[in-house]
Amino acid sequence: MFEVIVLTGYKGWVFYSSPDKPIIKPIGYLQYMTVNSVAYGIFPACCANGKNQFSSLIFTAMTLCFFVTFSPAGIADVMVSHALALYDQPKYPKGFKHVDYVNPDAPKGGKITLPALGSFDTLNPYVLKGISPSSFAGLYGITELNEPLMAGTSWYLESGDEPQTAYCLVCEWLEYPADYSWVIFQLNPQARFHNGEPITAEDVAHSYKLLISDDAHPAFHNSLISVASVDVLSTHRVRFSFKNKGERSNLLRVGELPVMSKKHWETHTFGKSSGTPQPLSGPYRIKDFALGNYIVLERVKDFWAKDHPVYHGMFNFDEVRFDFYRDRTVAFEAFKSG
Repeated sequence: MFEVIVLTGYKGWVFYSSPDKPIIKPIGYLQYMTVNSVAYGIFPACCANGKNQFSSLIFTAMTLCFFVTFSPAGIADVMVSHALALYDQPKYPKGFKHVDYVNPDAPKGGKITLPALGSFDTLNPYVLKGISPSSFAGLYGITELNEPLMAGTSWYLESGDEPQTAYCLVCEWLEYPADYSWVIFQLNPQARFHNGEPITAEDVAHSYKLLISDDAHPAFHNSLISVASVDVLSTHRVRFSFKNKGERSNLLRVGELPVMSKKHWETHTFGKSSGTPQPLSGPYRIKDFALGNYIVLERVKDFWAKDHPVYHGMFNFDEVRFDFYRDRTVAFEAFKSG
């Protein structure tokens, strides 16, 4: 006697059900199964309906062995989440509308000119050579020119009401096991650079390679030193494996990875001090600049993440200009003159 077992993959998890047992039960995790994939198989009825416990036990063992073979963590518990907190649970649940410390109805528009002390000779903030505008802390919109996988920690949109907590931004969700030995980021298929090109797992993997190169700033070496390998699983899935298990902070550090365009850096030299803007993805883009003198940012009208909850109520000026001064007194006099 035979009956049909239906294996359904949902975001990588594999389930089974049968005609006399309609309740769907998880039996494993299949790395390469997509959301829409469905597999059908015909197995002996004794293996499904439990009439023969010994045969059922053998079938179960064989099934588990099969999925362990094709799974990064076997059937170990895999967490799937929109956010990650180092010390506790994230404050905001999936589907939240905005953070509590902003006005979600803040008006948008207008221009503002702000002073900045110092100078800059490159537009690439990720290399050791040169000084970029991002080197100056607190410059509105500058550090948000390019998006990381997650927002809320480190330099990008640091949370104002919870410590060491990050929410998916370029990624839609992340998956990780209980021992934190790896993490998979499922990228948002809507994520785009300012030139309209989609952000893919290849961009993420290539960004990692650039940031651990000798040309990159040492700060990125320190953040990514725990990574053992990076694997592109599909167009929108990328996995980071870590050298050591049990370190939850590794996931947050990788989530801070700024995503750069692989296509752009395959034809440009990463380590050079550059005055050529690269394709970025944040709420602002560079409209005009003169190295060492000023930089003008404009709000991206068709910004792919304009409705993302971490952005509601923020970055409301249509245009932001920074004038750079080498003397604080001169900067103050410029402020008084309007």
